[in-house]
Amino acid sequence: MNFSLAAEMAEAEGINVQTALVRDDIASAPPDAVDRRRAIAGLFFAYKVTGAKAEQGAGLEEVKKTAEKAILNTRSMGIAPVAVYCSRRGQTQLCAGRG
Repeated sequence: MNFSLAAEMAEAEGINVQTALVRDDIASAPPDAVDRRRAIAGLFFAYKVTGAKAEQGAGLEEVKKTAEKAILNTRSMGIAPVAVYCSRRGQTQLCAGRG
């Protein structure tokens, strides 16, 4: 089950649901297409600050605003380090590719 389906099910049961989408991966889309970016490490920070805000007793709207502020101020880049053999140089190198 993904979050969208869980949110729909909760709403069907009368539970107030708010959504804040994390889009922190700067390598997945340019600044003018932030809505196409994927979420990677920024999820951690969004979860931490919203959880702390909720634990303080804040209401859902305030928790969502806190999440959105964290999301707007978080950038990350996912990379996958891979050792590859470079035939031109005859050596193994560590390369970082977007992953």
